[in-house]
Amino acid sequence: MLLPGAALDPAIVWRADDDRRATAEIALGGSTHRVEVEIDDDGSLRRVTAPRWGNPVGDGYAEHLFTVTFEDEVTVATDGGGRVTVPRSFEASWPAGPGVFFRATLDGVRWR
Repeated sequence: MLLPGAALDPAIVWRADDDRRATAEIALGGSTHRVEVEIDDDGSLRRVTAPRWGNPVGDGYAEHLFTVTFEDEVTVATDGGGRVTVPRSFEASWPAGPGVFFRATLDGVRWR
């Protein structure tokens, strides 16, 4: 999600779920992976949800729901003279497990 241009890859099939959510289907390694993306009324990225391999509750490794939430945005210039908007801060969590385990805020972005 920090590289928005990656979402334009022709290998990704997008499906609109409603006016705020879309699901990307990515065929990789013989499996299809589904990633749900949610935006707010202004079109800003707010949440990404996907199954992820892990052991969040300590009962063994398997696919579990994984969520990253985003706040604020920063727009940066690219080397080609364009502009790209990316999330400024985010939190990663296992909703069924211990909750938020990673937080980050971008202090700056340099596009190359």
